[in-house]
Amino acid sequence: MNKNFYKFLIILNISIFIRFNIFSQNIINICDFNNNVRTININDYFYQTINYDSVIHEHKGFDSLTQKPDTIQISENLISIKKPSFIEVINDDPNFYYSILYCTIQIFYDNKEIFFKDSVLTAGNYYFDEKYNILLIPLIIDQDIDDLFTTTILYYCNLNNYDIKLIVNNLSNSSSAITACDGGKIIFNSSDKLYVFDLKTYKYYKIVEFDNTFIKISKIDIKDNYIVLYYINNYPDDLLNDPFMLNIAKIPINQN
Repeated sequence: MNKNFYKFLIILNISIFIRFNIFSQNIINICDFNNNVRTININDYFYQTINYDSVIHEHKGFDSLTQKPDTIQISENLISIKKPSFIEVINDDPNFYYSILYCTIQIFYDNKEIFFKDSVLTAGNYYFDEKYNILLIPLIIDQDIDDLFTTTILYYCNLNNYDIKLIVNNLSNSSSAITACDGGKIIFNSSDKLYVFDLKTYKYYKIVEFDNTFIKISKIDIKDNYIVLYYINNYPDDLLNDPFMLNIAKIPINQN
């Protein structure tokens, strides 16, 4: 082998080491959420806009009890089925009434039903952690008629042993969550706040707060040393004016 090839191997090894070392540091940073809570303007971390349908895969909406079930493929052996269930008519004012169509959500893994929930509006954005076989299930159970704010409950399902846990109730304008730290923690939002849930202690705590209570976060991701948020900045106005677009913000996990 010539000297140039040896130099190439040395440079390659150094590059691999640096990449691995940086990756290791990022994982340590992601799992170290013991920083002071930061209040930030999410627009300071704006990255780009993206088409809603290109990143969000959800059940379609229903407006009738006669509609056929809607099925989405979460992964190869994991499906979710949404079916119309019943209609509730709300008549608080004699001159005004409205109806809400509730649904059932069934999730099947290897053709076996592992989850069933009635009286929900819809499911949010499922997150499947393929490495640790964990499924996060956000279910939207209510929507305010005045400001359209939604209420979500979040479930955790370990597909290795079919262990299902209710993580948290009454999340506002939230439809997504993500695992971190080898599946030991869960990141989710409620309104303008990001939280981390620790599955060992079964406690959660706030890590970031935004200075805008009208944010609706549709998807949470972790890339490199950033929490990536797909969001509507001013809900519901932005949704009504431009329903097919989402903003993306990249929030540094650690910031001095």
